[in-house]
Amino acid sequence: IICTLRDPVERAYSTYRVFIREGETRLGFEEEVMRPDSRIRESNRYAFHLRGWRETFGAANVATFFYDDLEADEQAYVDSICDFLAVPRLDLSEVRQFLVRNSVRREPRSVRLAGWAHQFRVWLWSRRADPVVRAFDRWGVWRLIQESQKNFAPLKPEVEARMRKL
Repeated sequence: IICTLRDPVERAYSTYRVFIREGETRLGFEEEVMRPDSRIRESNRYAFHLRGWRETFGAANVATFFYDDLEADEQAYVDSICDFLAVPRLDLSEVRQFLVRNSVRREPRSVRLAGWAHQFRVWLWSRRADPVVRAFDRWGVWRLIQESQKNFAPLKPEVEARMRKL
């Protein structure tokens, strides 16, 4: 098991933006995180999840890495993973684009429409209509629906401070 840990507040806000893009929530960030059944908060319980994986699969089979290391030096990060897996190292200079970031920076034009587009995309995949999904990607259909020109606002310092206390 390979686990990459990211700053929990940054990760939570990033996940929230994905939820908005996919129409999974219309709540504000704090409201979403504070819900009793918040998947965002639950997924940030790193110690709990790591302990369970180590107990179940053995500590030697669970490696922990840091997102900051990936950002700082992709090659060293991948080398560490290859070493853990005991496989030959990969030369990232030979790979066209290694790091594909799941980064949602822009708000959707409509949360409802973005959610519909996400559900339609999943439905197409479930029907093995990958060529249609890829064509929509090439034509910019998904981006047109799921991204406006308006960037998500940065997390307000007071909200970030409250989240760090959770």
